[in-house]
This record gives sequence, structure tokens and C-alpha cells, in this order.
Amino acid sequence: MEVLVSASQGVMGAIADKLRVLLGDEYALHAGVRGDINFVQSELQCMQAFLLDYARCQTPTALVKDWAREVQELAYDVEDAVDDFTHRVGPAPGWIPAKAAHFVSTLMARRRIAEQARGLRARALEASERRKRLTDAGANDASGRCRVAAMVGFAGVGKTTLAMAMYRSLEGRFQRRAFVTISKRFDTRRVLKDILQQVMLSTGSYADPDMAGVETLEAGQLVGMLRENLQDEKYLIIIDDLWEMSAWNDISLVIPENNLDSIIITTTRNESVANSCCSRYHPGHFVHRVASLKDLDSRALFLGRIFGSEDNYPRDLEEVSLKILKKCAGLPLAIVCISSLLAATQAQVTKWEKVHNSLGLEIESNDDLRSLRQALKLGYDDLPQHLKVCLLYLSAFPEDRKIERDRLTRRWIAEGFVAEKPGMSVQEVAESYFGELIERSMIQAVDVDCFGEVHACRIHDVMFELILMQSFEENFVTVVGDNRCSIPGQRRYVRRLYVDCTTTTDGLSCTV
Repeated sequence: MEVLVSASQGVMGAIADKLRVLLGDEYALHAGVRGDINFVQSELQCMQAFLLDYARCQTPTALVKDWAREVQELAYDVEDAVDDFTHRVGPAPGWIPAKAAHFVSTLMARRRIAEQARGLRARALEASERRKRLTDAGANDASGRCRVAAMVGFAGVGKTTLAMAMYRSLEGRFQRRAFVTISKRFDTRRVLKDILQQVMLSTGSYADPDMAGVETLEAGQLVGMLRENLQDEKYLIIIDDLWEMSAWNDISLVIPENNLDSIIITTTRNESVANSCCSRYHPGHFVHRVASLKDLDSRALFLGRIFGSEDNYPRDLEEVSLKILKKCAGLPLAIVCISSLLAATQAQVTKWEKVHNSLGLEIESNDDLRSLRQALKLGYDDLPQHLKVCLLYLSAFPEDRKIERDRLTRRWIAEGFVAEKPGMSVQEVAESYFGELIERSMIQAVDVDCFGEVHACRIHDVMFELILMQSFEENFVTVVGDNRCSIPGQRRYVRRLYVDCTTTTDGLSCTV
């Protein structure tokens, strides 16, 4: 299928230019011929778009392959007809008597192109009708199919909470249901056992001895029972916190597809994993990027958890509250954890300022922020060593600033963080590191052009605090400056020194 599409792409590129010339004034085509050629050109473009979309499907049907060959032959014949006509006729001269003589001498060629244009129009119309039948058939096949959706986003953005809310709200619409969380160390048997037990419980027809028997089943037996329980039933399966594509592959091979409008939902921090779960080229399959909370929602959640209502908080805390919320950057888990910490703190500006200024230390040591610390650390610990080093290097940049991709990747290269790979330049390898950090939701993409290329990034404020503390622990970067949180202790040796002398009084900035 890819060969057919790539070949037709090359032909279509050539045809498009030739048809534009043919339809110009210099060939003085009859209005009817011009209309036929315009129709053929438009239909070919539609067919090419359909072919490009369908080529991304991994299993094109024999009917579609046959239709693709038909379109390819039509494109070749159009090109041959245009080449023959332009060779025989050539552009008309500009002088009126010569133009009239040229027209008379090329009447046979013009009659021939008119007949060919009518024939090509009929073939294009027939191919278009066949394409519509194939599209309708695909839509009918998609109805009732098992659908897959994935939620992807930064740690603590609320993916699990959203998935659980959907699971509860859809309770009455599915005969079989299960919600399982995948640990970083994926255990196939444990996950299959959890799904099977929840599926059996959702029917209400299994006694306790049946459930106990599941504990002793081997992986192969679990697969058989799970397929038996799901094959002919409408089911909802939620797979929470996927880390690896291999884990999804293992699970998806076990869960049977049926035509009962069943749904599988996954959550992950990794965009590559989300895309592997649900290809956007299959009907009903999509990736949902979970966004952070808006400012008003963040404020309502923050103040509501501390004071019970937005209306009950002391007004002198307004400014410091905004500064803390800015650090949270709409991250629900950060807002919940930090508001819980502040709820146990006196509602005084000096106390809250202290929490704001030492948030990195609080995340590292305060039990109230344990769940936030664990969520952030999980993502960091999962990074391969070369990406950990590249991420830690971001602590050498000012907080809450846009970081240009090219500037960052060149620094990585200069520091020796980027390994050589066969067939790739060092810059290309560095850019692949940059892209992987974005896919893993460790940094946020900004300045994305119309082609989807990312030219800069930002770091979430709470992630930046973690990077700063981790960088200090490993003596990776030493930060000096009054515009950053002070870091305790002294180092005998400084490996990398970052001096931030940005001032808020005169607007001057000196970053080394």
C-alpha cells in the first residue's frame, strides 16, 4: 500500500503542475474541455487525500488496494493525455492572425483531448463513487467496534481522577467493568488477575469460591477466562498509569475486540505510549491531552480546601496566595497537597511566604507533600541516565522562563551529555533527547510551528523545584543569587556555577 501511495504522490505532483499550465490562457481550451479537466483534477486530489489517510492504516483491505491501483492508472493516463496534447499543440502565439492559424491547424488534437477529457471524467466519477462506497463500508464496520482512548499529561494533572469519574458515571452502561493501575514494574499476571476479578465481580454472579480460585490460576488460564468473560459482553476497561508500550501490547493482545461498543481507556504521562494505545487513524480512537486547571478553578480549589470557601479567607493573604498558585501552575495534585500543608499553618503572610520561598525543601521533606513528591520523583526515576543529566542541566536556567531548543541542545553537546549514534548528527541526537523529555511530560512544549516542530520549552514550576533540589543533592549545578530559593550547606567543589543577579528594581539581568 505504501508503494502505491508513494508512486501516486510522485505522479500527482507532476500532474498538478502540468494541469495548471494546460488550464492557462496560452492553450485556449474549450469551456467544456476545461470543465472536464477541472473535475478530473479535483477528484484526483480528493482520491489522493483518501489514499494518504488510508495508507496509515496497518491493514488495508484487498478492495482498497485494488481501488488504489485504479486511481494510480487513472493518474498515469491523465498525465499521458496532457503530455500528448501539449506536445502536439504547444502554446498559442500572441499575434492574432498566427493565433487563428494555429487554432485551425490543431483542431484534430483539440478534438482528441476533448474526447479523452470526457473519458477521463467518466473514469474519475466512477472511481469517486467507488471511494464513497468504500468509505461508507468502513464507517459501517467501525460502528459497534471496540474503541480505545488515552489520556496523557503531566504528573498530578488529574488523569486518574478524571478516569475514575468517567468509570463511575458510566457504571450502568456496561455489563463488564474493571479499573486497574499499572505499576512501573509491570507484572502481567497480577494485572490480568485484577482485571478478571473485577470483571467477575461486576456481573454479581460469581460466588466467593470462584473468586478465590482466580488467585491460583497461571497467566495462560487467566487469559482464557478473561476472554471468555469479555468476548460477548459490552465492557469498560480502564488501564491507569501506563509507563511502557510493551505493557500496553501485552494487555491489548489479551482483551478481545467485539462489536458491542466496548471501550478501553488508558492514562499515561508519555505521549508515545498514548499514541501507541490509540492511533488517530482508526475511527473512534483518540488521545486526550489533560490540561491544567484555569486560574479561577485553581483559586477555588486552593482557598476552598484551606478556608472552606473563597469568601472566608483573610484579604492580606491575597498576594502570597497568588504567588503560591503561580508555583502550582494549575496542577491539581500540587494545589491539594500545598493547601493541605497551609491549612495546618497559621494564616499569616510571613508563614505563607516562608512556605513559598522554601517550596523545594518542603516538597523534599514535608510529609504533607509526600504524594506530590512521589508523583514527581516517579517520572524522574524512570528516565534513562542520559535524560536525567539533560533534565538536571535545566536548573542552570532562570525559573519560569522560555528555553530555546537550539540553545539548550548546543549546551548539552558542549557538556558532553549527547552520545553519538550511527546515521545521526550529534545535533539530531540532542534534539531527539529534547523531544523525548517532552513526550515524557517532563518539560512543556512552547513555540510550536505549523509543522508541529517545537522550538522552545518551559519547566513546570513544581518540577523545577524538584530538579533544583536533585541538582543540589548530586552537586550538579550550584546556584548563586537572591532571586532563587536559597540552598543550605556548602560545597567544597563547584562543578557548574549558575549566577543569577537579576534584580527587580532596575530591570537589569546578569545570568552566567
